[in-house]
Amino acid sequence: GTLGKRNVLLVVVHLDDESMFFSPTLSYLTSRGHNPQILCLSIGDANGKGEIRKEVFYHACAILK
Repeated sequence: GTLGKRNVLLVVVHLDDESMFFSPTLSYLTSRGHNPQILCLSIGDANGKGEIRKEVFYHACAILK
């Protein structure tokens, strides 16, 4: 059943943190049937590439989930 399945919120400060530091955790949670969601507190626009980095973040999240 779904009794032990949870929604899990991962909050990261920088884009790429989800991939560099939390890939194993996200993989484990997903393999156990949990539903991880990722919230990033910045858009990575220090070099004017925020829109590109945001799209990369979305793509990485789709792969990690």
